[in-house]
Amino acid sequence: MKKLFLILIGLFLITNFIFAGEEKKIDKDAYFAQVESFLGDVLIRKSDSKDWVAVVKDMQLNEGDVIKTGVGATAQIKIISAGAVSVMKVKEKAEVKISLLYFDKRSQKVRTELDLAIGEVLIKAKRPLKPSSFEVKTPTSIVGVRGTVFSVNVIEII
Repeated sequence: MKKLFLILIGLFLITNFIFAGEEKKIDKDAYFAQVESFLGDVLIRKSDSKDWVAVVKDMQLNEGDVIKTGVGATAQIKIISAGAVSVMKVKEKAEVKISLLYFDKRSQKVRTELDLAIGEVLIKAKRPLKPSSFEVKTPTSIVGVRGTVFSVNVIEII
């Protein structure tokens, strides 16, 4: 039993060492969103289009883009702002718009705004060292975030 435990610890340490080198350096002035992973029917409507297109891994998302998930589908989106990486998990039957991705290089101010029309998002917000705001708007409220993990859910009332 002790030998098995030591082998598992060794594998864990080796795996972390191997994958640690793959982490990419993030430009502190970069500000964008990107599809990290997805499962099932996930569509994107780009801000300059009326058409929905199937999502692809590592697809860059911009201000005004809308993400829509089907039944049983999920998408994980990373939002990189001023060197901090926040993660948004869009759950099934949801529709969320990236309303604002704002970064002022001069003042270093960062603002992120998402509009959740329907469904649920789980967000792990990482606050940059610079002045920042991260908001999720729903049809009935606005949630301001200060570097935490939280969930927002909008249900359709029939």
